[in-house]
Amino acid sequence: MREFRQQSDLKDILLSDDVDTRKQFLKLFAEEIDSFTAALFSAYERLKQMPQKVPVDKRSAWVHAYLFNAFNDLLNSFRLQIIGMFVPAGNLMRHFGES
Repeated sequence: MREFRQQSDLKDILLSDDVDTRKQFLKLFAEEIDSFTAALFSAYERLKQMPQKVPVDKRSAWVHAYLFNAFNDLLNSFRLQIIGMFVPAGNLMRHFGES
């Protein structure tokens, strides 16, 4: 485990961006990332159109909110995975599935 000599050492970790891990991930999984982002963008486009295609009522608003939450969880889960944070990424995917 890394030794922290002062509070700023912890702060540096919290605010850092793991560029090396992300670069390696991008190199190894470029095609998969392109496929994922294409599918996610398609879902986003459909999500954006939803309010014009469904009744304007409380139930539709709840469904739209849950779908947006699912979209957001997918996006952020993949982002966490790209930087090597597999456990939090998996937990967020579980949250997506359960909502």
